[in-house]
Amino acid sequence: MTSGVVFDVREFTLHDGPGIRTTVFLKGCPLACTWCHNPEGLDPVPQIMRSSTGARAVGRSYEAVELAELLSGQARILAANEGGVTFSGGEPLARPVSSRRSSTFCRPLTSCSTRPASAGRTPSWR
Repeated sequence: MTSGVVFDVREFTLHDGPGIRTTVFLKGCPLACTWCHNPEGLDPVPQIMRSSTGARAVGRSYEAVELAELLSGQARILAANEGGVTFSGGEPLARPVSSRRSSTFCRPLTSCSTRPASAGRTPSWR
């Protein structure tokens, strides 16, 4: 799999790893934890979520190269601040091939560190 579904990209995050980072939130998580902070990341496919304030579309498919190109726009800022890209979710290790593939494409484009933010109860990151 060289594509994945992303439900958010947050720029200039400070709590998802060292330095200034961009956090990519991937859809899909088999854990369904009671305390989940990102319920929009549970279902692995784009969906319409409804609440008392209305409905909104959640999720967009990206090819790994397309996502890496999007993230490369901040490469100089991230590198200058000892930051990088964090893959979160959902559960990024539930889709290790697409996460690893995006991470591989990101490194040469951003010259920054890449890392998963995982609960660790899914297939390995190898």
